[in-house]
Amino acid sequence: MLIVGANSNISIQLVSNIRQFNPRLTLVSRNQIVDRIPTGHRQLTLNLSEDESIFKFLNAIKTERFDFIYFFAGEVSDLEIESASIDETFKYYKSYAAGVNFLIGHLHKNLDQGATLIFLSSRAAHKPSFDLHYSAVKASTEAFIRSIARKYPTQRFLVLAPSLIEDTRIYKRMTEETINVHKVRTSNRLLSVSEVVEVIMEMSLDKESYENGGTTCIGRDW
Repeated sequence: MLIVGANSNISIQLVSNIRQFNPRLTLVSRNQIVDRIPTGHRQLTLNLSEDESIFKFLNAIKTERFDFIYFFAGEVSDLEIESASIDETFKYYKSYAAGVNFLIGHLHKNLDQGATLIFLSSRAAHKPSFDLHYSAVKASTEAFIRSIARKYPTQRFLVLAPSLIEDTRIYKRMTEETINVHKVRTSNRLLSVSEVVEVIMEMSLDKESYENGGTTCIGRDW
């Protein structure tokens, strides 16, 4: 099992939930894995903005085969439309659109037949968002996954697009005003990390109910 974005609260909760199955994990993050992840698993670093880091990572796993790949890496942009420079904007898209899509395109070689890759997207890809660039990169990867699922139909490529999740890094970076708008839009019903992980586990194990290349949206709509 490979987890990209292993420092996220969702990853940590997922690892806790599957510990009973004693899985062999490869945990990938931009920095060293936090202490909350159990020791004894393989740990790798990956910086999506650096070509050398991406190729070093792919080389490190080139002989590995995985039943499940979870892609949780992502970041809000903090880019203002009118003031952000072209270099700042390009760097963000290079990491979270080009970098993510390039990596997923290569990770299919590490999936066994019938194995599953799940990408964590966002409802922001489907609805008006406070962060225009964040919504755009998520929508880009959803479109990429729809196509790669058609190209490699013997492997499963799934997308989960939740509404705002409490106690995540993105949530903690939001202003109180923005969080309150989300609460109003969702009738004060934000998602919890545990709820999202439960759906991820269901998508992993249920090989009949989820369309290959499809997106599953969860959380209150607005």
